[in-house]
Amino acid sequence: MAIPPATVSFLARAIVHAPGTLDLKSAAEYAPHHPEIARKNGCAIEFVPEGQFVTYGIGVPLTRFRDPEAALRHAPTS
Repeated sequence: MAIPPATVSFLARAIVHAPGTLDLKSAAEYAPHHPEIARKNGCAIEFVPEGQFVTYGIGVPLTRFRDPEAALRHAPTS
């Protein structure tokens, strides 16, 4: 029997930051493969979670993935 992948989903508010409005030097350590021109000219999208995280299969033994009620959890975003 196939086992679905573990997932985390949430609703979020997206904030688009125009090029040059954020100091993205610290982001370079998280995205070392992005060219410098993209860091200077690209926009950044910040996601602010709202409501609850919905998880499926996080912290659940694989044998319980088949039971949606056992594998589904909710957690506050703040």
